[in-house]
Amino acid sequence: SYLLLYSQLSRYWIFIFFFCYFNFNSFSQPVFYRLSVIDGLPANECRVVHQDSVGFIWIGTIDGLVRYDGHKMKVFRNIPGDSASIDGNNINRIYGDNENFLWIAHHNGLARFDPRTEKFINFYFQDSADGPLYPAYVSDIVKQGNEYYISSAKGFRTLNFSKNTIVPVPGFSSIKGGTNVIIKLNDQELLLGTTDGLYIVKSKTKQLFNYKIPSTTQNKDPGNIIMNVYADKKDIVWIGQWGDFLSSFDTKSKTFSFYQPLLQNALKRENVNLSIVPANNDSILLVSDLYHGVFLFNSKTGKPVKHLIVPGRKVV
Repeated sequence: SYLLLYSQLSRYWIFIFFFCYFNFNSFSQPVFYRLSVIDGLPANECRVVHQDSVGFIWIGTIDGLVRYDGHKMKVFRNIPGDSASIDGNNINRIYGDNENFLWIAHHNGLARFDPRTEKFINFYFQDSADGPLYPAYVSDIVKQGNEYYISSAKGFRTLNFSKNTIVPVPGFSSIKGGTNVIIKLNDQELLLGTTDGLYIVKSKTKQLFNYKIPSTTQNKDPGNIIMNVYADKKDIVWIGQWGDFLSSFDTKSKTFSFYQPLLQNALKRENVNLSIVPANNDSILLVSDLYHGVFLFNSKTGKPVKHLIVPGRKVV
């Protein structure tokens, strides 16, 4: 069986569901288990879920970080006056590195959490060597080689470990807009999803390329506000964005492709594709949508194959 942990912005529960598969035509209807404040969550709005190497489930909510072992929950929040506690409770992203640290991106900055000691190290923004430290929104973090890279309201950043600060990346001040998501394409390239389209960053050669989703007869206003991305094994980046159409970007040919709205007859046609994850070796993708729930999407045919109605959700 396949375990998927699913959370969605602006929704009020986290769902854990299981389903078995043999190929993309044999998906059975998943069984949903709902977790809420009744079960110990500090808030019903959850933005991110991560499973660590030990097996614990980590849930980022708008009011704290949660460790869930399948039976009980432990909540980590800011403790005033305690520098070893997390400095922000509104969690955006959780990233696990190869040293078993958890990196927590939140509304006030970034924190590194050691699950063994249950202590946090907080990182703050600094624009220059002698500049003041200040908090700001961090949306994502990724490691490439020995460097950590940050997407934030202050743009593309990296870490200074000697001072525990989040600093500008030299040579990349031209990136426009806020950065919402960052992933590693390979050992040489990073991809940023921003409010100004996609950016491919060649970190070693300091090269930067901006790709904007073009308008088409079917999608006249693509928006270019990128919420999330997923890179499959065929060098295709699937794009979660604000707009009517699911789209993808071929990193080799540097071209975009567009797909029909996931739910053709919905009264609210605007699809907000918040997350895209693989469900079956990239041939089937799981796409969550703000208004319409979760879809199984066949990446080979470019069409949805099943609409999963999450209990408690109304399709609008």
